[in-house]
Amino acid sequence: MQKTQSPDIQAQLNQARENLQRLGNAVSELVNFSPDVFGDEAIKARLQDFQQAYKEATQRLANPSFRIATIGTTSSGKSTIVFHHLNIPNLNLLIYLQELAVLESLCKI
Repeated sequence: MQKTQSPDIQAQLNQARENLQRLGNAVSELVNFSPDVFGDEAIKARLQDFQQAYKEATQRLANPSFRIATIGTTSSGKSTIVFHHLNIPNLNLLIYLQELAVLESLCKI
């Protein structure tokens, strides 16, 4: 079941994707503009580190996920707090309660 995101979260994700794309483009332009600078081994290593981090960030932003773990006694209001802060509609409540029950059972193992 595809979860809908609030417009604010979607806008923030889109802004982050755009900023990351601009950063990647700027680094590519810099490398193309001054290839001799990137012949230095230390700078080349830092560029490779950046490229790996850039690739990972791009993948995470393409498929964002958000996980919350709560710990507490039964019926202490854990899910109520989470649902309140996430503004989860009641129609999806059963799905989230099932996921929470699985998480709680894993925490008890």
